Amino acid sequence: MNEGNQDEKKEQTNKVQETQEEKQNPIDEAKKVLEETKKATELMREERKLLEESKAKAILAGRAEAGSVPPKPKEETPKEYAERVMRGDFNK
Repeated sequence: MNEGNQDEKKEQTNKVQETQEEKQNPIDEAKKVLEETKKATELMREERKLLEESKAKAILAGRAEAGSVPPKPKEETPKEYAERVMRGDFNK
C-alpha cells in the first residue's frame, strides 16, 4: 500500500506542477505575442516609409497622376468653325 500512496502523491505533485506551469504559460504566450506584434509593426513602418519615398520620387519625376493637369483643348477660330460646319462635321 505504501507504493500505491507514493504513486498517488507523485501524481498529485505532477498535477500541481502542471497547474503552476499553465498559470505561467499565458504570461509567456502574451510576451511572445507582444514581440511578434512589435516586429510586425516595425515591418509595416518600414514598408510605409518605402512606399512614401517611391510616391515622392514619382511626383518629382512627373509620373504622378494626382498633380497632373490635362492640356486645354485648342480654341477654334471663327474661320475654322465655319469651315468645319461647311464640311458637315457638327459633332466635334
